[in-house]
Amino acid sequence: MRKQVFTILLCLMVLFNIIAYATPTITVSIEGQNVAFTEAKPFVDENGRTLVPLRKISEELGFDVKWDAATKKIALVADVKQNPGKEWFDYNYTFVGELFQNFKNHKADVETFSQIYYVGEKTVGIEYSGKGKSEIITGEIDTCPVVKNGYTYIPARSLVEMIGYEVGWDGTTKHISITNVK
Repeated sequence: MRKQVFTILLCLMVLFNIIAYATPTITVSIEGQNVAFTEAKPFVDENGRTLVPLRKISEELGFDVKWDAATKKIALVADVKQNPGKEWFDYNYTFVGELFQNFKNHKADVETFSQIYYVGEKTVGIEYSGKGKSEIITGEIDTCPVVKNGYTYIPARSLVEMIGYEVGWDGTTKHISITNVK
């Protein structure tokens, strides 16, 4: 009887260890500084894309997060005038490169820059506004922002590459490094 109980306990311990190691924790650093996730943690979705807690990463990058529950619209708003030395947009990014040629030559006129996402949709928008003008362009990302356990998650790569950062992934350690390439 003791051997059976011991064997069962041993099997359960091995099973719990396998489960614990099967889902390793994903870590994130921005400019070499580790980001501390308390409740909401990054995860890999069914498309193989890493999603990160929206508010934590966005605020670390200097965005204000605006949420419209009725439309499930997320706006990440950057006050360009508050941070004049920061490059908020990357003209080389896939569809941003085609965007707002008159703003490209008049960066001083830009007052706000926003990334717009919708939960459950692959549509993403970029908006610049300033001096009474506003322009927007939309594109598509390869996986949708989602709400999970009360937290909104967003694809890491699309968020940071649009503002001129580079995303590195170490599959062995499950680490995302976000680095400004400008």
